[in-house]
Amino acid sequence: MKKINISLIILFLFFNMTSAQMTRGRHGPGRRNNFGGKMFFYQVYNFADTTDFKKSRADFQFSVVNDILTFVKSDSENQYRARYEVGVTIYNKKGEALTNNSISNTVTVSQFEETNSRINPHRHKISFSPPPGKYNYIVNLYDEESKASLQRKHSIDLRSFSPDQIRFSDIVFADEIKCVQNNYSYTPNLQGVFNNIRSSFAAYFEIYPPQTSDSISVNYRIYDKQNKQIFSDSGTFKRKDVIAKCITFKKFIKKPGEYVLMLHSGDGIKARSEEHTSE
Repeated sequence: MKKINISLIILFLFFNMTSAQMTRGRHGPGRRNNFGGKMFFYQVYNFADTTDFKKSRADFQFSVVNDILTFVKSDSENQYRARYEVGVTIYNKKGEALTNNSISNTVTVSQFEETNSRINPHRHKISFSPPPGKYNYIVNLYDEESKASLQRKHSIDLRSFSPDQIRFSDIVFADEIKCVQNNYSYTPNLQGVFNNIRSSFAAYFEIYPPQTSDSISVNYRIYDKQNKQIFSDSGTFKRKDVIAKCITFKKFIKKPGEYVLMLHSGDGIKARSEEHTSE
């Protein structure tokens, strides 16, 4: 039986703060928005398009809180309403628009205090599956009531997931996660820090084995800043096109600080996620 081993290195930070926020995407920094606060978050995660492995899927995950939106009062219904649109446009290196997509949403609340809420954010996902390569993109948040627009421009390098060798997706740190056989769902942590004790403190990623492998062996460990190992485990997975893996580590984190989650074996293939930090 042929086995393939992989190695991933993930660095994440835990801060004992109740309002830590950041504005950076998975593939680059964000900007302070012109609505007056850092209340709009996004991250971009790169996965294989499992319907066509010649393509590379980019998942844009968004989080929008009420406090960034403009609410208007409806006298007839005694309610407050906000309308907005989140959109993404993908460009090639020549600056030509290749594709775009957007999601519109209406928020209605009955109490004025709710218009200033920063909890229970509205979450959205927009996905694209172009061929692997380097692209530019613009993320746009448009407020229908105030006609104000917030844009973020950045670049993204979508990797190849062809089955000629082992591949793995980006790692998604998650506040909520559900991992049941053939049923995986998660709420990504878009702020870059785990600052809510109710968080699942979890990670999700996918492995795409080469066609020649029979099984995949993965070891994963957690170290603190002093390089002391506080958790160790391993798993062996039979080959299939996509191996989805969830890891929860909340019970192993005893105090705030900086920790490293490592997935590794002896074949020398390595990847490192971006740091989770706060502004």
